Amino acid sequence: MAGRVTNWGLVWLCIGAGIVSALQIGKAPPVILEIQADLGLDKVTAGWAISLISAVGMTIAAFVGVLAGVLGAKRVHLSGYLLIALGSGLGMTADSGSFLLFSRLVESLGFLAIIVSAPPLLQRVIAPADQGRVMGFWGCYMPGGMVIALVAAPTLAGLIGWRGLWGVLAGALGSAGALADARRSLRGTGSTGLDTGYQRLLATPLLAAAGDLLCL
Repeated sequence: MAGRVTNWGLVWLCIGAGIVSALQIGKAPPVILEIQADLGLDKVTAGWAISLISAVGMTIAAFVGVLAGVLGAKRVHLSGYLLIALGSGLGMTADSGSFLLFSRLVESLGFLAIIVSAPPLLQRVIAPADQGRVMGFWGCYMPGGMVIALVAAPTLAGLIGWRGLWGVLAGALGSAGALADARRSLRGTGSTGLDTGYQRLLATPLLAAAGDLLCL
């Protein structure tokens, strides 16, 4: 498809999703001492709270890749948003080490769903001439997300606590999913009856790209 034009909105949306998924790994190390004090975690459980996402990725990434091939990359990618939001929300309410680890497991599945399905989605929306550049940008998702988390997590946790940090990430991903779905509905039903400010919100470049993703 030599005439295909790169959909840069979707490219940045997928890269942003990768960065947000990497935040789930990086958010725990800076605040683990606070979590230990709050939940009374021993060192082993605290270690698993930090490393569980990486461990799950190492063991079942290939399976998630096969699942993306069977169910479709778009469906798996969008489920990643929901799983991370759910896992982060559950973690916010954790009252024990075991429940925290369960929430981290859910986040792990969301992380894998996003990073495994993003490259096939990117291949659908980039022009051949941009392929090397876009995949190079995509390769920055992990260091980018980790740096943001390691720098921002201590500050945010100092202001709102580690539970607040978990809640902010859960709310952001949940809201993004809801607004993206509203964008898709707006395409199908028209904008009649919607508040003008809400219409403008749904027309922003990021949500326009999210609507494009839902309609792939």
